[in-house]
Amino acid sequence: MSARADAELAARDTAVPALGALLDPGAFAELLRSFAPEAQIVAVHGRYVRYKPGARCVAAYRVELAGGEVLAHGIAHGPAADEKLAKLRTRRAAPSALGDGRFFRGDLGLAIELFPNDARLRPLARLVNPAFRDRLMARLRVVEKGRPLAALETLAYKPERRFVARATAEDGARAVVKIHTPAGFHGTEAGREYQSCDSLRLARCLRTSPRHAAVAYEWMEGEALDPLAAGADRALECTGAALAELHAQKLPSFEASLAQESLASARLAAVLVPALAARAAALTKEVAARLAARAHVPRALHGDFHAGQVLIAHESAVLLDLDRACAGPAAQDVAVFAAHLELRASRDGNAAQCVADAVERLLEGYARVAAAPGFEDVALHTAAALISIAPQPFRTREPEWPALLEALLDRAAAWLALAGGHSVGAAREPEATVLDAAMPFLTAALDLQRVAAPIARALGDATLRIKSARIVHHKPARRALVEYAVQDSRGSSFAVLGKLRARGLDHAALRVQQALHESGFGASARDGVSVPETLGALPDLFLWLQRKAPGVPLSELLGHSGDAALCSRVGYALHKLHATAVETPRRFGAANEVAALADRFLPLVARAHPALDARMDRLAETCCRLASHIPAEPACGIHRDFHLDQVLVDGERLWLLDFDLYCEGHPALDAGNFSAHLTELALRRTGDPGALAHCAVAFEERFLALSGEALRPALEAYTSLALVRHVALSTQYPERRATTGALLALCEERLGLATAPQSAAR
Repeated sequence: MSARADAELAARDTAVPALGALLDPGAFAELLRSFAPEAQIVAVHGRYVRYKPGARCVAAYRVELAGGEVLAHGIAHGPAADEKLAKLRTRRAAPSALGDGRFFRGDLGLAIELFPNDARLRPLARLVNPAFRDRLMARLRVVEKGRPLAALETLAYKPERRFVARATAEDGARAVVKIHTPAGFHGTEAGREYQSCDSLRLARCLRTSPRHAAVAYEWMEGEALDPLAAGADRALECTGAALAELHAQKLPSFEASLAQESLASARLAAVLVPALAARAAALTKEVAARLAARAHVPRALHGDFHAGQVLIAHESAVLLDLDRACAGPAAQDVAVFAAHLELRASRDGNAAQCVADAVERLLEGYARVAAAPGFEDVALHTAAALISIAPQPFRTREPEWPALLEALLDRAAAWLALAGGHSVGAAREPEATVLDAAMPFLTAALDLQRVAAPIARALGDATLRIKSARIVHHKPARRALVEYAVQDSRGSSFAVLGKLRARGLDHAALRVQQALHESGFGASARDGVSVPETLGALPDLFLWLQRKAPGVPLSELLGHSGDAALCSRVGYALHKLHATAVETPRRFGAANEVAALADRFLPLVARAHPALDARMDRLAETCCRLASHIPAEPACGIHRDFHLDQVLVDGERLWLLDFDLYCEGHPALDAGNFSAHLTELALRRTGDPGALAHCAVAFEERFLALSGEALRPALEAYTSLALVRHVALSTQYPERRATTGALLALCEERLGLATAPQSAAR
């Protein structure tokens, strides 16, 4: 580790007081000794760092003891540290080799957790209990029910991210077990859909446990791929053929962008080594612009493809760890493979030509199965991939990480030149404040000089002036909504909304809204039901534009005279949406709804209120039975997130908003969701879930009169399922937490379950 560079970084980031102690192995060892004076700590070795400037840092260490070793990680908080530490103090910790499993330094905003304690991988701490471990292994089909596990060996562990172990049964059978965060677990779903074929071998998923965010895979044998070793040509060609077969699989719904990742990494590189800030920003700007201008056919990608993910076995390649599977251009996987080889070459002093030769062999194998991506495309994506992994030497605690970071930027410039890019000159320093590390382009979207010309071009009027920009909605690491105040040459002002998404430009939502606007939902639609007009996109900022619709959110008008009539009009508007055919490849049914409840939402309640665990299990089972009895209905285009704030009331006109989740599904799903939102709002505002029943009745009767009385049973069922989701959501928002018990009791009553004692409900 570069002690000087680490110390300088800590001195610059005063918002995270414990940063210096976390980056310095000696200081971290002294912290541990202060908490456990009797422990014989021989040395500590840095393993991994995850750092968000000005906000948070997690540093993982291997701690050598006189009689063994233990894994530890420190969590340094910046703003709101007291609140976050207080929440962590309420959680029980399993004992560790240093005695206690968790230590705190409130004055530094610091917590230290000793393995197996991990606040975001909570099942880990329970694995020390043999009974729990054996039950979980049986649930994952690693062992037979009632049979103990012989061994569980840690293979990889990133605190607060993922734990990977090799499980061995009594008969010698082995499996790989992974425990994720809940969000990480859902990100692995696409990879589990991929299948083995001719040259490609993939580990079969044995079973999942959504409640524990755990997955078990069969154990795969083979020789590790060493692309830079002599005689590796055949293995590389096998790997290329397997990659081509992977790319031909069914497309995941999530599309990843190297441009987005490189932007985030360039921002971090600028913080880590300020002297490289201008260069990193200029490189990234050119690469991102050229990637945005390049059309591509999406393929099913590995998402994190490098040599460490490949085993060679019997003239075929085993591809491991598909947790980041996504859609994107074929060149992206090849580029990430090349970038990781460049990192190894820079570290080991190998010639760059060795990397180029290995990539060429990989593409030759690819071409045996399918048309390989062109060299210029691969070179451009490799430049982006090198920028995206540039901070990795810092994260993995390389001794001379600043020099390696600079070397990776050098190689990015070289690959850009191979792709036909011109030399990159100096650029202005990037903004000092990154509003959202997962969405670095949000900062750029608020830069009026940056967005003025692109917005004017998108709106087809070069005379437009952008007077101001402000964030009106921001869900960190996911999406944001920016409002631009625009003035034309005549002095007329209007507002434009820009929608950004961390996952990349949402082409699907843009197309759906545009199609609806052109299919009877225009601003002057005679029936008074409209959607906002789309105005174009800014691909390099992952942003698309729409005209801001006037009006007041429906939720603000309920409880006043005429609210039932308003809701009746919403029933008509929803029927109109369902009757308008807009093509979409997405599908969503009752099974998806129940899976989301069981896997994502109900575990939130169990984590917030452990005493409700058994009731959550019963609720999940009952919801599953309910969904299986929902009457079938020909699918149509549905909103899938239809609630009160998706409707603006502008006099006699209703504006329907936000078609990000638009898909093909059951029309009663939208109606049930809307009715459930009315019930939840009534309970939160008045304490009486029936306070807005007159609105629900008016909405439902108008909707059913137009859509068909046969939908009533499905509407009732979907209302119940949506209310169950609200039980979970109530635990996530401070203003809703008081309603958890009442919502749960209401759901149990609707579903015919015995009401639990009142103390448990509280």
